[in-house]
Amino acid sequence: HLNFRDLILVVTKRDLLPKTVSQQKILRTLQTRIKEESVDFLEAILISIYDDASIKNAKTILLKYAQTSNLIVMGYANTGKSSFLNKLCETEFTVSPYANTTLNIQSTDFGKHKIYDTPGIRMEESYFDFMDAKTQAKFSINESVKPITYQLKGNQCFFIKDLVDVSIEAKGEGNVTLYFSNECEIHRTKLENRENYLKKHIQYPDKCYQNTFNVDEGKYDIVIKQLGWFCISGDGFIIKSNSILKDGVIIRKAMI
Repeated sequence: HLNFRDLILVVTKRDLLPKTVSQQKILRTLQTRIKEESVDFLEAILISIYDDASIKNAKTILLKYAQTSNLIVMGYANTGKSSFLNKLCETEFTVSPYANTTLNIQSTDFGKHKIYDTPGIRMEESYFDFMDAKTQAKFSINESVKPITYQLKGNQCFFIKDLVDVSIEAKGEGNVTLYFSNECEIHRTKLENRENYLKKHIQYPDKCYQNTFNVDEGKYDIVIKQLGWFCISGDGFIIKSNSILKDGVIIRKAMI
């Protein structure tokens, strides 16, 4: 429940993830993360506006709840809420590839009640706050991600502009797969070259946040919030991150 209201999770933009990721695995990862936050929900639905079957399934489920009450669609900005409602209800709410397009609450009839579209919730901290419009467009994932895999031969460091860098020290054999926008520019270098690259190319603000994660053998995701993630697999790793955001980097069990 959220503020004593029943909660239904609708996971949008399924088409942006590789087809090799099963629906069950996505929902299982989501349910695990939600339970960690001690949030209860009635159902979880996975949709893509380009998949009519997923929209039909969502409509069947949501109409069941619309028999007894209004529905309110809430979520972060630019997650496809209005696009979803346009497909679900055959409405024409304004949509665009940019965040905060919906500025007012809108509604339409749905079942025996109404369904409301709301302006996107703004994150307190976002890497996008430090980008101009052109850079935001490059880093936003608007088409199916094409993963890039590297073998972890020696320790490596990955830079995402002057926003965050992630160092990966492999305890044995391993590899890393990148899941980011296909236009996102990520610089990879040997860990011993990190300080030299920092001096020449990166201008971090005075205050940055460092984290160290020590993980055992297995498969993990290093998530860069809102931007994408590195999936690492191998004999164990020491991961160090340097970010302009306090909670911009997290570790989770691999989704893929």
